[in-house]
Amino acid sequence: MGIRLLIAWAALGSVAFGADLFVGTWKLRAPEAPLVSSVLQITSGLTHRLTYKMTYTAASGVSPNPVTEMFVTALDGKDSTATLGNGGQAPVKMAVTRVDDRHWTAAVKSGGTVTSTSKVEVSVDGKVLKIDTEARLPTGKMLPGTTQYWDRQ
Repeated sequence: MGIRLLIAWAALGSVAFGADLFVGTWKLRAPEAPLVSSVLQITSGLTHRLTYKMTYTAASGVSPNPVTEMFVTALDGKDSTATLGNGGQAPVKMAVTRVDDRHWTAAVKSGGTVTSTSKVEVSVDGKVLKIDTEARLPTGKMLPGTTQYWDRQ
């Protein structure tokens, strides 16, 4: 009886306090060249860890081995430095803000300048992550917006 009560209480707690719909492994639905595939793993604890594993075409000049970038964020809009899979630091920072249980915003910076902003949304059923991004060239010229869909794995 005690174990059943504990399981029921744990299940009720996850419903009452809301499961984090962002946590999980996501695969980019339609990568565009030179990207062959991209997987995003989001874990949480006191902070959220966003780990991107990207594979590029051989012609791109990027290593054929998956490239890994990891950001650790408190979802408070403060800059997070990207750590590469080899332990080095990437020249970009990302500031992620939780808007509500299904929405985040993010700003990527290079050299202290915002190079892209994104609106991130998890579908109501928790199966699809949609990312709308606006980016700009170092000259300041805006690029056409993009929308990516990531499927929960």
